[in-house]
Amino acid sequence: VGCMIRLEYLNLAGNRVANLPHEMSSLQDLKTLDIRKNEFNRLPDALMYFTSLTKLSAQHNHLVTISSVLGECKVLEELWLQGNRLTSIHPLIGDLGCLRVLNLGENQVTSIPPHVGNCAALRHLGLYGNGLARLP
Repeated sequence: VGCMIRLEYLNLAGNRVANLPHEMSSLQDLKTLDIRKNEFNRLPDALMYFTSLTKLSAQHNHLVTISSVLGECKVLEELWLQGNRLTSIHPLIGDLGCLRVLNLGENQVTSIPPHVGNCAALRHLGLYGNGLARLP
């Protein structure tokens, strides 16, 4: 897959993938990455090279944290992370100025930190099925 340098859409959903190979770092035109229903316990490091990425679907994996590598996805518009094991929202989410959709439903998030308010473009915020006791 790494030699398909013009690839814009990659769907790996419903497999047993736990990481992306370094060779995929050449996919700089990738706009949509669908890795839902796999075995990821953290977001792949290869994300830092996907500078054109606008949509990341990583629902129903085993993610426990949102790693700082996501901060390199400056044009990200949609982030789908529902059905994982996330307990908090990483501060870097507030730096994703193009983010329109953030779905963190069905995780273990117990509070919404103030930096989510920095997402001025945000239009859809999914927080259903978490342990929220109050809103900020």
